[in-house]
Amino acid sequence: MPIDKRQSSRSKQSKSRTIVDLLLISGVNNVRECLASPHANVLQLIVKKGFDLEQLGRIPKEIKQVWLSEQDPRCDEIHQGIGCQLPVPNWGDYQTFIENLVKHKKDPVVVILDQVEDPNNLGQILRTSDGAGVDAVLVPGRRSAPLTSAAAQTSQGAFAWVPFFNVGNLRQALDFLKNNGFWLYACENDAASKLWSESDLCGPVTVIFGSEGRGIRQLTLQSCDHTLHLPMAGKINSLNVSASVSAVLFEIVRQRQKS
Repeated sequence: MPIDKRQSSRSKQSKSRTIVDLLLISGVNNVRECLASPHANVLQLIVKKGFDLEQLGRIPKEIKQVWLSEQDPRCDEIHQGIGCQLPVPNWGDYQTFIENLVKHKKDPVVVILDQVEDPNNLGQILRTSDGAGVDAVLVPGRRSAPLTSAAAQTSQGAFAWVPFFNVGNLRQALDFLKNNGFWLYACENDAASKLWSESDLCGPVTVIFGSEGRGIRQLTLQSCDHTLHLPMAGKINSLNVSASVSAVLFEIVRQRQKS
């Protein structure tokens, strides 16, 4: 039977997508978190000769181990002598996730990143989101940093614990969150915005952050219930987006602990 060239092409494309979807991360903390998380499917460990695997705790037998000699050029990519490869965690459909979330948690917190394209910012935000107890991070389909190896590396293992969704159409996602009881806050310094410490951030909240260059899109702002801003005491009029996220999220933590 002759080979179906269309099928062969689809097969090659599928293999290509699979390769792209694999993350390569390294460092003891990163790898340990991936092994501990039920959401991370580690396929193989990449180990530099001399590394003590006992630092990682229990390692499932099905995980392949690739040992590298000290002369292997791949060692330059492996921080602290240990790395791993795994696919991007699959958290399923965001709408199903949100519906289940509001059923089982009283005051959930969701972060949305609008036009944030730097993978290192994404990694830092995932790390902060884990520390602040955020339930999910959502990004739109366009002009958003995907979860790459660089983002995962910067997150120090948080990507394996914080649900991360590409929602496609952001306007629809905002409407869906509203319909499920969330209040939408945009971090934007406009005439109507309140200080972040004066905003009531208890209850089910979604906080939207924009990029330093483009900010939050106007259509996104039109969907929000409130805007808030951080006080700036210096000459520069804005913070890095990951710093803004940290300030707002831990204000949410403070308010909830106080109440």
